[in-house]
Amino acid sequence: MGSAHTSRVRGRSVVTMVLVTLLLAGCGGAAPSVPPAVPTAAAKAASTVAAVAPTAAAAVQPAATAAAQIAPTVAAAAKPAATAVAQVAPTVVAAAQPAATAVAQTAPTVVAAVQKAASGEPYKIGAVLSISGFNSPLGTPERDTLQMMAEDLNSKGGINGRPLELVVYDSESDNTKAVTLVRRLLDQDRVLAVIGSSASGETLAFSQSIAEAEVPNVALAAAVAIFEPVKKWGFTTASSNLDSAGAIVNYMKAKSMDRVAVLHSTNGFGQDGRAVWQRLNDSGQIKVVATESFTDNDTDMSPQLTKLKGSEAQAIAIWGNNPAQAIVAKNYQQLGLNVPLMYSHSAPNAQFLQQAGDAANGIIMPTNKITVAEVVPANDPQKPVLDAYAQAFRARFNRPADQFGGHAYDAMQMVVDALNRGADTPAKLRDEIESTKNYVGVSGVFNYSPTNHSGMTPDALLMVMVESGRFVLAK
Repeated sequence: MGSAHTSRVRGRSVVTMVLVTLLLAGCGGAAPSVPPAVPTAAAKAASTVAAVAPTAAAAVQPAATAAAQIAPTVAAAAKPAATAVAQVAPTVVAAAQPAATAVAQTAPTVVAAVQKAASGEPYKIGAVLSISGFNSPLGTPERDTLQMMAEDLNSKGGINGRPLELVVYDSESDNTKAVTLVRRLLDQDRVLAVIGSSASGETLAFSQSIAEAEVPNVALAAAVAIFEPVKKWGFTTASSNLDSAGAIVNYMKAKSMDRVAVLHSTNGFGQDGRAVWQRLNDSGQIKVVATESFTDNDTDMSPQLTKLKGSEAQAIAIWGNNPAQAIVAKNYQQLGLNVPLMYSHSAPNAQFLQQAGDAANGIIMPTNKITVAEVVPANDPQKPVLDAYAQAFRARFNRPADQFGGHAYDAMQMVVDALNRGADTPAKLRDEIESTKNYVGVSGVFNYSPTNHSGMTPDALLMVMVESGRFVLAK
């Protein structure tokens, strides 16, 4: 489906190592060329491969007959089967492949590695993430984190001796595609739970499909509307827009500021942010003196900033995503404005720093602790989790971990914890997730309940600022 991207991670007592790179675009840009490894036996199995759906079958070991019965079967295609394979959206990735980092960037690709520890019917978990498009700074680290965790889990024997199969699709930062892909996870892949989406708009768009299917969804997005009012089958691991705006209000009050202007995106995240600021205004916590908006495709926000400059605002709150929020920072610098910029918690990521350049310096924003994990005190209960995740992610991908990958880490870990407690149906999984108490994660400490599907408190966030192109604690 388009450039739908799927990853499946599964273990088997005997699984064949195969690598097939399809001629499709990778997530967030052109994929590197990875030549397919075509075993001799695969050519003989071509007719079988072409008949297998949704993925193709592989035969490189004497155990090929058994492997061919695994559904959907990990596949490699000889040239006669190339057409059939090229139509397969899923990317199947299984543990401990030396080239996994490079392969995971290629879409769609079929990869398998030997798994000896886990056997039996896999637990199938799905994810819809914004791996490409304007929200790719969110979806890419989320995908990488989920794959890293699933591969590590399977290499250690899986869950209760059963492998975890991870099915990941790329929404391309498109609400409509996200809905279609979630329906595919629910109707065709028959997953036990759905992780994602990266974006608030996508998550809200498919929430009705989740409710109708009665399959739990652990979102990685911040809109208050995702969990308020409580949706029986919906949870989130991201700090909410309400907590994020509240952190900014507290910071402003500490600086004797009580008037703010809001510049927000018209996407789901930005609209939710606008509603949150209005809510804070109505409750008397802050005075919103002006509001302007922009679209994700706008390339110049100077007119909006000029209007806000003429207001009585003591600070300007920006609620959006890349690259638009980076453009705002550049326009602000070009206009020579000196009203402090306060960004939402969507900004703390490497791509924002790269796109905004030195215009990012001085901008203040809330973020989860992973962004500045090195300065989190040793007595903080999150410190061991933060350090372990940061070290594992850097070792695997040679770049820093961020809060968006952290959202995925917490979602996966809570799903795995629920599976370990015996939740082997969607209904049982939902109940176990809702009963989660004092889960210390990367994003914060979670306590879900029948009346709280957000789980975190405002103290999960810290205020940071950009200084010399890096995030430091705000002054």
